[in-house]
Amino acid sequence: MTRRADGELETDVLRALWSLDRPASPSDVIDEMDTDLAYTSIATILGRLCDKGLVVRRRAGRAYEYAAASSEAELTVRRLRTVLDAASD
Repeated sequence: MTRRADGELETDVLRALWSLDRPASPSDVIDEMDTDLAYTSIATILGRLCDKGLVVRRRAGRAYEYAAASSEAELTVRRLRTVLDAASD
């Protein structure tokens, strides 16, 4: 089994949420990603993304549904701004 690069799984999960373009359960994300990763693994990643403010969640019965907090373009702009703000020039 090949090890993923740091942040690659989080990026893949975000891409699945952007592609779904609606609140989604971890099962929905697994289906969209077409992966054999465990439900608990995806739920953990979604929880971490929520803690980072990249994903929002809401209660849906006994579970949660997740949605991207911003579009892919908005996230790219935010990351670029962070890099540029850290530069000394």
